Amino acid sequence: MAIDYENVFKNILGSAQAAGKSISLQVALSDPKLSSVKAETAKRHLKRFISQNPQYIGTVEGLLPSDEVLIQIIATKIGSKINEANVVSANRECAEIVKSAAKPVLKTYVEQTLSGKLSGNQLIVSVPDLMDFLLDDYEVFSRGAGNSLVSTAGRMNEKLLMECLKDKGLVEKQDFTKTGTKSDADIIIHSSAGAKPRLGVEVKSHHARERLLRGLKDVTSPKVGVGYFVDEKEFNESHTQALIQANAAAVYLPQQTLAKMDRKVRDMTVLDPIAVNSRFYRPIESFASDMKEFCKKAKLPKK
Repeated sequence: MAIDYENVFKNILGSAQAAGKSISLQVALSDPKLSSVKAETAKRHLKRFISQNPQYIGTVEGLLPSDEVLIQIIATKIGSKINEANVVSANRECAEIVKSAAKPVLKTYVEQTLSGKLSGNQLIVSVPDLMDFLLDDYEVFSRGAGNSLVSTAGRMNEKLLMECLKDKGLVEKQDFTKTGTKSDADIIIHSSAGAKPRLGVEVKSHHARERLLRGLKDVTSPKVGVGYFVDEKEFNESHTQALIQANAAAVYLPQQTLAKMDRKVRDMTVLDPIAVNSRFYRPIESFASDMKEFCKKAKLPKK
């Protein structure tokens, strides 16, 4: 007899949601009606169910729908197809969705691991014990259960930009390519002009720190950095010089962050052949338009 997965999961997740609780994946797959199928099979059907019923996102700890469904959900939340004008808002919505799945996992893990140090909702722990927890137990957790959610967030940062490229008429695998994990860039933009150079795009999330610089150093020129950076103080004069010396042609960040930067830093220019005498920092809200220009002319527009 065929299993009515939709009815099974609707009952389990509906009950949890009505009680205002989240449940573990193990609990979500514990219905006796699922005992005849492998756990991976049941999980695949559960993920499909959540993709078709996004109101249950966050009900099963750590489980998110497919990337394609996430894109659709984000577009619905911001009330528009994702494009370069709203990509920062889209990124914020995406971060909230991922957090809704990640928070219950982390909460359960902390409660179980530090149960002896909890007093109600208060955590009472010494600094040495906290350091041991972060360096040992949490490190293992973050590379396991936590890592898949971090990977989803990073992957979606790139996919949101790819949606912006598509909105500008660029065609995947023709005008741009999403690279593999062993590539020296996250996205490659292809030009049809001159020697048909390829532009490497290094994508980061909300904080640059040393990761942007380290990542750009590993990318073949020409190259640019892109991120949904929120802290303008990360981009001081010395750090900007280091980024330019890494041979990046530009770094794209939200206009809101760019506007808060020191004027002298904001006006710094580069001599890179694809952006000669242009401002190094550019708004992420013009990223897709600039990439369209590169596809046609093998250069970024003058800023």
